Amino acid sequence: MRRVLQSIPTLLIIMIATFALVHLAPGGPFAYLVLNPHINRSEVLRLEAAYGLNLPLPIQFIHWFWAMVHLNFGISFQGGQQVATLIGAALPNTLLLVGISLCIILLISFPIGILAAVKQYSVADYTATILSFGGISIPDFWLGLMLMIVFSISLNWLPAGGMLTIGAPFSIWDRIRYLILPVTTYVLVNQAYFSRYIRSSMLEVVRQDYIRTARSKGVRERVVIYKHALRNAMIPVATIFGLTILPSLVGGAVILETVFAWPGMGRLYYQSAVSRDYPTILAITLIAAFAVILGNLLADLSYGLLDPRVQYD
Repeated sequence: MRRVLQSIPTLLIIMIATFALVHLAPGGPFAYLVLNPHINRSEVLRLEAAYGLNLPLPIQFIHWFWAMVHLNFGISFQGGQQVATLIGAALPNTLLLVGISLCIILLISFPIGILAAVKQYSVADYTATILSFGGISIPDFWLGLMLMIVFSISLNWLPAGGMLTIGAPFSIWDRIRYLILPVTTYVLVNQAYFSRYIRSSMLEVVRQDYIRTARSKGVRERVVIYKHALRNAMIPVATIFGLTILPSLVGGAVILETVFAWPGMGRLYYQSAVSRDYPTILAITLIAAFAVILGNLLADLSYGLLDPRVQYD
């Protein structure tokens, strides 16, 4: 409860800072209309007045804050749709893409990280290290473009972008074909971070005295690693998961979704930033900030489950 109460002023500060930065940035949602010779300045001023952009910033913030309290995200400046409708259409697509990717990442990174820690300085450890540093060093947009060039343009095996074949009936295989390239890119880049965190945490734990004691008592190595070592090694890893998984699920992968034209939250955020769509930018930023706070809280609560020494009164 204390952490929940602490999150309230944190969210308030985030709302104030985000609102100020978005509105003080150069340009505006209707700045492009000024360049059109067929539209005079009075029309631009009329649009700004219709959306309340002619009011002082503190008044605009109060109106927006009151709307957020009532979960009213407002109307998009560009399409004229409710922001909640845009988010409702994009969020399931992001959950599909990022959710599948994160499941694959967890299935891959845990065995790799544990093996690299248990077999430190072995061929397996060096191989995992080289592959991890390769994944960390390669930009996701470059890797996505390379996969697109090879498998979409050269071999013509997979679609280059989008989410489904327009005009075709619903097919699971059709969705899978569009998921392969973005999921592969997301997994190859991000599993490197998770596997390195798991390896580092496991190396700290396997050198502890209680691990040495368990081995001296004749406990099987599998039990020592997966029951005693892995549980305590998960404490720092849980923090990384809490601060990464939830924000990624609701915020999306901005660069990846833009490269593959995936209609998710990340692409919606990018398009809103380019067009200075204030209500959409603020809504997605606030949702992502709430996800970070919630993920941090869940990570803290998981410590009590992972480590019996941590207790919450």
